[in-house]
Amino acid sequence: MNEYLYQQSYYEDLYDLHTVEECLEWYWGIRKKMETHRRDLKDMTDEEFKKDTHKALSYMVNIIKIERFRHRSERIQEWMDRDRKIQEIYDSAKAPDNVHCPDCSSEMKLMCTDLFDAYEKYPYVVFMFECVSCKKRISLYEDGRRWMCDPPKCPTCGSTLKNSMKRKKDVLTTTYKCTSCTYTRKEVDDFAKFRQEQDAREKHNKELLTKYKSEFCYNEKEGQDAVANMDGIVRLVNEWKEREKKEADPIFQKAMKLKKISIVEMEKLIVDAINSQKYIRFILGQPVMGRFVEVPFTAQDTDSNRSEYDSKNMLKKLIIKALEGTNWRLMSDGVMGRLGVLSGRLKGIEQENDLMEVIKDEKMS
Repeated sequence: MNEYLYQQSYYEDLYDLHTVEECLEWYWGIRKKMETHRRDLKDMTDEEFKKDTHKALSYMVNIIKIERFRHRSERIQEWMDRDRKIQEIYDSAKAPDNVHCPDCSSEMKLMCTDLFDAYEKYPYVVFMFECVSCKKRISLYEDGRRWMCDPPKCPTCGSTLKNSMKRKKDVLTTTYKCTSCTYTRKEVDDFAKFRQEQDAREKHNKELLTKYKSEFCYNEKEGQDAVANMDGIVRLVNEWKEREKKEADPIFQKAMKLKKISIVEMEKLIVDAINSQKYIRFILGQPVMGRFVEVPFTAQDTDSNRSEYDSKNMLKKLIIKALEGTNWRLMSDGVMGRLGVLSGRLKGIEQENDLMEVIKDEKMS
């Protein structure tokens, strides 16, 4: 039975091995380049150079460690989901029944089951059968259709290549000969050598993981803390950049020059501005605390020669003028009036972005 899905520990070790390999590759790759410039740093001793180089590279490797940990759980789950799907395709495949030899009509027995294109978009299963009488072999899909392998072509003339195989112990020699020209090719598969190389590679990987895992692979708590710290630094740097960009903006600079005054100071400014123009009894209502401090007001006009329109318009201009350069503004509904009683709403602005919006709106108006 083919196994495509392994225990979770297999995928965890595989991911951690890749992390170790990537950290070592970056560390030694860059260190070797830095060492080529050692002669340019004549004021440093060899020990100082070694220490500073290691310190700088450790910062870089730590970033790799953090980013590898960030995606570790997600990537391992992706691998497991992929292999689980492949395993399900293999396990659920059913061999065709009652298969008979196309040459002698004898019964054929199932020899093996193979999954092709396992990691491609459309994997499929093929079953190999052998005739119990003449030993002919054929391969079938699940639905009974014949699976045919395209014969190799001659690279010289494009004709079909015939092949013959000879096996001596663990060495398989395949000879390809063209049916039309003199082209020939031999391929030698040394299975003993392959197993030795595979065993050596697995031993090397195991030693690498044992030696460096604790250095380059965070455990869950350390990894979560490291990711949080890194994200905090990134946010802080981005905030600094945004702040620098904002502070260079002329609108921001103008907004920051606005004088932030209290409601008492705002009231005094308006009263001083309107009393000389025969407006009296300027009274503020109950403030509404939200994104802005919104305050209703009323006032009375003692100049009977002013029309209602002129009275409202004059008071509006006086208030706008009085509040110039401060963080208070007359709200967009302006000033209303009936029978000499005038009313409206004022808003106090505190946040930088809101003050910038005020400057933008006034610039456009």
